[in-house]
Amino acid sequence: MKFIMRIIIFLLLLSANVYGEELKDSVRAGLFAYTVLNVADIMQTAYIYDHEEYYEMNPLLSKDMYLPIMMTTNILLYYIVKKIDPNRQNWIIWPVVIIKAGLVVHNHSIGIGFGIPF
Repeated sequence: MKFIMRIIIFLLLLSANVYGEELKDSVRAGLFAYTVLNVADIMQTAYIYDHEEYYEMNPLLSKDMYLPIMMTTNILLYYIVKKIDPNRQNWIIWPVVIIKAGLVVHNHSIGIGFGIPF
């Protein structure tokens, strides 16, 4: 599992710079920020499952399903933002980034580290 996680984290970070040229720079920056925060959240979720004193509160993110679900959010967010009127894309991406940042900061504040699988 750790080998697969390494590959997926690498691919997510690599793909963060390859978002479509048709998007504004601010929207691409938002997608990049979301990807970085999502990778941090993936690592925190892995940490939760490696340490018994913590538990995942989201019932959808079971030990076997959190990685595919969290990866899919990146893909869905990209396609949702791409389909929206270009003048409103920032109104979608940046609130999502703020929410994801809040989750990562909260997890860190209660002692959940980054289970870096290397």
